[in-house]
Amino acid sequence: MGKNLMGSVTALTSSLIVCYEGWAIIKRIKKNRLEELEDEE
Repeated sequence: MGKNLMGSVTALTSSLIVCYEGWAIIKRIKKNRLEELEDEE
């Protein structure tokens, strides 16, 4: 039971970190695109 629980917690933590990092990267890309569009005007 203990090992399975630790595995689940580790997997959940890893997926949360991946989701957060992906979201942060997408935000950064969107911000860069907005700045590029403003520069063109």
